Amino acid sequence: MTIDGPELVVFDFDETIVDCNSDTFINELATDGVIPEEIVQKYYDHNNWIAYMKQVLTYLHKTGVTEEQIRSCLKRMPLIAGMKDLIFNLKNSGPQKYELIIISDANTVFIGQSLEFNQMDKAFRKVYTNPAKFDGNGCLQVEEYQDQNWCDISAHNLCKGYVLMDYISKRKSEDKMQFSRVSYVGDGLNDVCPALKLTNNDRVFARTGYPLHKRLALNPQFNAKLYPFADGNDIWNVLDTRSHHTNTIQ
Repeated sequence: MTIDGPELVVFDFDETIVDCNSDTFINELATDGVIPEEIVQKYYDHNNWIAYMKQVLTYLHKTGVTEEQIRSCLKRMPLIAGMKDLIFNLKNSGPQKYELIIISDANTVFIGQSLEFNQMDKAFRKVYTNPAKFDGNGCLQVEEYQDQNWCDISAHNLCKGYVLMDYISKRKSEDKMQFSRVSYVGDGLNDVCPALKLTNNDRVFARTGYPLHKRLALNPQFNAKLYPFADGNDIWNVLDTRSHHTNTIQ
């Protein structure tokens, strides 16, 4: 018997929970706050981002940046206004109403440090992202979440659409959990794939003025309801079932 489950709320992390890109936020730890041009020219590649980040993290380590300095930097990442309240509101509504996960192309250390510092780590049932850890020498090592070749609109190291559908499938088959709806919160092009897998019963909250919003607004294959957001309050105003206002879909 399948349980009539909660709404699944899926969050991206960079530019969605935090108001920055965590991968570039740590550039402030580099000499003069700039990654050397030779690293950028040789390794900067959106299609192979993890390889670039490995070089950045190796460079920071070689210049004497410590684990403590990296963690301290990550704690300074700003949150999007209202996002912490949104996440707390969803968590406090109870697991029978909302289930929260993160699917992000950042890494476990960057996300974990921010969530823990902002006391949001207990709100999420799962975090799917590139694994990372500090090695014995104190250098942060990051690896690819996966090596995929089936989705040409996703990065080869992470197809968010695959991760999302696999999560939904496993919750249904292993835990007999049928979600009442999926709400996806994101901003970038790597959020397009999971957004296109949603139905007209589902919702996508796309950050206003960012690539996801622009791309979905013009895509005839997109079936879910599209809600632009500027802050966490915009999302909560739609998700909060206690309110009976009408919402503008754009």
